Amino acid sequence: MPFSLEIVPPSSPDKVSAYEKILAGLSDLHPASVAVTLGAGQTVTAMEASLATLARVQNQIDLPAVAHLTGLYETKTSVNAFLERLRAINVTQVMALRGDYQSDRQVRDFLHASDLITYIKSQGDFQISAACYPAGHAEADSLAADLQYLKLKVAVGAEQLVSQVFFDNQVFYDFTNRAQVAGINVPIVAGVMPILSLHLIEILTTKMGLTLTPTLKRLVSKYGDDPQAFRQAGLEFTQRQIEDLQTHQVAGIHLFTMNDLAATQALCGLD
Repeated sequence: MPFSLEIVPPSSPDKVSAYEKILAGLSDLHPASVAVTLGAGQTVTAMEASLATLARVQNQIDLPAVAHLTGLYETKTSVNAFLERLRAINVTQVMALRGDYQSDRQVRDFLHASDLITYIKSQGDFQISAACYPAGHAEADSLAADLQYLKLKVAVGAEQLVSQVFFDNQVFYDFTNRAQVAGINVPIVAGVMPILSLHLIEILTTKMGLTLTPTLKRLVSKYGDDPQAFRQAGLEFTQRQIEDLQTHQVAGIHLFTMNDLAATQALCGLD
């Protein structure tokens, strides 16, 4: 079963040296691809860090790199420039995202992810992935409406879908069944994030609206005051989640590494 990894570029020059060790360790896992985020705020500095990391992954570590691109505050001109930079470093895979609304910024040429996908598709031979939401997008009127929008992403050029994090595998299985019934027939990859800290749980439940499973509630209750024990129990939870996904023969697994090399190696069987 193919698995891919997602990493965040170093946030400052002083972190590059430690980051090189992370990249070297991840390369030993031989993932199908490595996605590189744009970093917080999508600033010029963050974009340059992302492009430098993409070049390192694609051309020096020799792993297929996937560039993240959010369209909400981009113009056709800025997207063209970014795609030209990708061509120059031999990156041909793009994760096309809408991005989150920010009250102090003006929406430009791409109101929806489907608008960005359509435009990228018109600009050359890029392989495009898009996001999907097993429990439904927070802004969708209904699960059915969300599926129709997802179907549009595929119709205009998305060749693969990568899911938002979920805690309950059954939610993902139900979603893929609904997608198939709706006529969405591209691979749907399961997005998995290691549960490593109580702080992460709080972010995923408050900012992303995820609901804890009974097992995770017990984990929080039992180990919430012991960070080391919580991390180990969280890793074991994630490992069981991955094993169940493998048993169900999902299209692939996309691991949000959070740049935690030790956790990623443990989940990939190299600890």
